Amino acid sequence: MKKLPARYTHFVVPLFLTFFMTSIVAAIATINAVGLSWSAVPLWARAWAASWAAAFPAALFMLPFSRWLAGFFVQQPK
Repeated sequence: MKKLPARYTHFVVPLFLTFFMTSIVAAIATINAVGLSWSAVPLWARAWAASWAAAFPAALFMLPFSRWLAGFFVQQPK
């Protein structure tokens, strides 16, 4: 399988991160709201899709700011 060029890392990392994080958070919120049952699956899927649609663009925008902010707390390698 052919890999994407390294310049796409700034898009692929937030893509995977938001995919997994929103699926976990949506699952927790859905289970807390309706309980653990098969009827929760479509509710979780809708909640996940909506949260991922917001989280991915937000991550693309906030990642550079987060790196900048972390620079105040983490010593950079020399």
